[in-house]
Amino acid sequence: MRRLITFEEERPTLDIRIVTLTTELNQQRSINKALDLQCSQLKAKCDALEKHLFDCESEKNTNKKQLADAMVFLRETINEQEALLRRAAGEGRNDASAAVLSASISARVKALTEHLMCVEQGAHQEVNRLSGPLYEQSAELERMKKTYENEINALNNALLQKQSVIDSMDANLER
Repeated sequence: MRRLITFEEERPTLDIRIVTLTTELNQQRSINKALDLQCSQLKAKCDALEKHLFDCESEKNTNKKQLADAMVFLRETINEQEALLRRAAGEGRNDASAAVLSASISARVKALTEHLMCVEQGAHQEVNRLSGPLYEQSAELERMKKTYENEINALNNALLQKQSVIDSMDANLER
């Protein structure tokens, strides 16, 4: 009877504590849902950024290949022009006109080479400019993802602890 009286005296306090813990549990569950939603949104954003990074890298590789092809074409053109000059000089043409033709062709080839190098440097700078922030964003998203996962795990643990306290209090009330 004394035990029953003790339990009856503690019951209002325990009922209040159960209500408080149940409220906290529901709040933690809603926070957990919000964090899950935010985590899934961040994952989708991370996936989109990874796809964009992959697209940039493939575009970079395509540009490199096109640039290499242009350089090969330019070198072949230079070699052909030099062969033509040698042949023209070998055929006994006027040395003065051959020199002028050679100078003209050399100037054009030099201008093309410089222009091609400028384009190549610009392409490298653009690729580096585009890919740098993406790597930083990707690393930041990974860090945020891990942080949110840790928070979600901590909240899940808190929910489990609160649920065990509520279950033990319910068991005490039933005794």
